[in-house]
Amino acid sequence: MSEQGAGAVIRRPVRSPRLGRLASVLRDRRVRSGLNQSDVAESLGWAQSAIADVEAGRRRVDVFEFLDYAHALGSDPHELLSELIRESET
Repeated sequence: MSEQGAGAVIRRPVRSPRLGRLASVLRDRRVRSGLNQSDVAESLGWAQSAIADVEAGRRRVDVFEFLDYAHALGSDPHELLSELIRESET
């Protein structure tokens, strides 16, 4: 068994069931908020294609991006996390 060095990168699959649920929650909330992908992208300073990638589960968001994303949707991050947790329990 080999040990990983201090700078080793742990590779995770880009797509996972949890990432798919997050994408679904963010997409559904955006639609319910009456926003299009370009609106969210402009608010975040991202390209519209990055929003499409998030909503398709092709791009991960880190915790700080998630907080900014929630605010761009006009949503409480706690509420979005609660929704994500409820979806994962069903």
